[in-house]
Amino acid sequence: MQRDINPCRPPHRGIHASALVQDSDGRVLTVHLSDEGGYRLPGGYACHGEGAPAAMEYMVRRQTGLTVKPLQLLVVEDRYEEEGSLITEFVYAVRRVPGDVEIRLPRPDGRSPKVTAFQWLTLDENFRVRPFDSHPPALPSLQVRPPCVDDHCTKMQALQIRAAIRAETAGRLAELENGLPAYRPARPALVDPRDARQET
Repeated sequence: MQRDINPCRPPHRGIHASALVQDSDGRVLTVHLSDEGGYRLPGGYACHGEGAPAAMEYMVRRQTGLTVKPLQLLVVEDRYEEEGSLITEFVYAVRRVPGDVEIRLPRPDGRSPKVTAFQWLTLDENFRVRPFDSHPPALPSLQVRPPCVDDHCTKMQALQIRAAIRAETAGRLAELENGLPAYRPARPALVDPRDARQET
């Protein structure tokens, strides 16, 4: 898509770096910020002169108390905001953590936005069955849906988390634009068997 850009006033560009933190069950750690409507991956904006990996490490430690190191770049996403600004988001895989790891939210320090809560979310959209503990055992089972990214994240954040999981599984970088694949990978051209016979 062609955009009209004033060369004397190029669009503002920001760098945002997040971590895909998973526990041993594959649940994804998300945080809720006071100025956003849903949960998102822990992370934040890079300061001037700071690289994306360093920004991710610092912001995850500040928001959750966890010390993590990037293992693999999973997602690069361009998001076009109001007034022509462009945010490039980087999502990194980090080492899995135990499900009972302690998450320490930061104390309010007057900065904005502040982290108000955290939640472990799953991608599994199936219901799991948890029978009643009460008697008699013949009572019907209760279907309980585990907290899912689709229920607690914005649509854009859920798309980004799903893309990060797919990228980690495939061992391939996902490139997104506003939550969707930036482009379709080129397919190999089909060769007509008759053409192959003529070349030989």
